[in-house]
Amino acid sequence: MNVNVFLILTATAKNALRPLMSDYEYDGQHLKAVKIFRKMAHFAVVERMWKTPTIGGKKRFLFSINLTASKKAKAAIDYLLAEYPNQIAVGGAWFFDGRQAGTRWQIADGERTGNVTGTPTYPINETQLLKFMPDIIEYDQDGNVTSTTPSLVLTDVNLLQGQNPRRFEP
Repeated sequence: MNVNVFLILTATAKNALRPLMSDYEYDGQHLKAVKIFRKMAHFAVVERMWKTPTIGGKKRFLFSINLTASKKAKAAIDYLLAEYPNQIAVGGAWFFDGRQAGTRWQIADGERTGNVTGTPTYPINETQLLKFMPDIIEYDQDGNVTSTTPSLVLTDVNLLQGQNPRRFEP
């Protein structure tokens, strides 16, 4: 099963990890990070999908990474969190069926109820995540911007084919 992870990086962490995405053979201490970041294609494109707010005095970047859900993937993410405290955070993680990683569909009479049970592996900090959401932009008939309003709700910015909308509530 696939999982989509929102990874939040400071500029320092982003610059330290960017070289790890190249195709050269790497055998250093950050091997787990290399495997995670090589899953993220088009580094420069991905970082332009969201706003880049300053949080805690540091500019932050949000990246969406798709991985195969496994203990190894979780261990690699947890390694990055431990290796770069205050530099890397997880904004949330979702299975492709839309539920947050760590939760299960509630089943009644052999059918999904639409509700989930369990605790998300990486709980969402809605206040922080909202700062990354793109503004709502309105245009006139000539294509000129008439208003820009910060988003007040968490929304899906990019979904892959076959990926269900993310459930931002537990």
